[in-house]
Amino acid sequence: MDEISRYERYVGGHPDVERRHFERLARDLMRVQVKSRKRSGAADIARAFHAKGILGVENARLRFGDDLPPDLRTGFASPRAEYPVTVRLSNANGARRPDDAPDLRGAALRVAAGPDETHDLLMTSYPVSHARDAREFVEFAKAMAGADTTPRKAFALFVTLPLTVGWSTAARMRHNVRAGTRHTVRSLALETYWSRGAILWGDAGPVRYQLRPAGDAPTTCTTSSRKG
Repeated sequence: MDEISRYERYVGGHPDVERRHFERLARDLMRVQVKSRKRSGAADIARAFHAKGILGVENARLRFGDDLPPDLRTGFASPRAEYPVTVRLSNANGARRPDDAPDLRGAALRVAAGPDETHDLLMTSYPVSHARDAREFVEFAKAMAGADTTPRKAFALFVTLPLTVGWSTAARMRHNVRAGTRHTVRSLALETYWSRGAILWGDAGPVRYQLRPAGDAPTTCTTSSRKG
């Protein structure tokens, strides 16, 4: 890792420029939400992505290990520190679709580190993001908004998206999305989730994090029935 990669840089080189840039992207995502609602006929506006929550847990706990490396000890992260966590597991699509539809899955952890301090750890079930930055992420959302049929999806992926991000970028995004959604999900509890982008974490610099099943987690689910 070179030294410059250990620091965040403002989009456009200045915080005010970056703020205006992200405000435009936020407005674009709000329009995506409206378009998705109209196309799906939903009664209300949902999230731009991860609209359908599958499981919400309010009594989870996050505990840092006794052997937490020194360069990862920062702020609320310290050896043996333990915090209450709210967990949300979801389907990634911006429309509420059947759970067996091909899709990525998401895990969101909200860590309550204090009365006025929370930290959100967001992850999805594929190690590589389809977007390299916020602009690509929003352009993908705009292209796919309301693409609820196969012809619309094909048009969005092969026509609309390349016109906004370029042909090679669109091909890379299609590849990552297809690779991530081909996976058959047996249980959200047995999935592995990766953070999409790196975040600055104390002296460790940019880090990514992962949520995976415990080593002794069951690998299969069985059912039985008896006739009366």
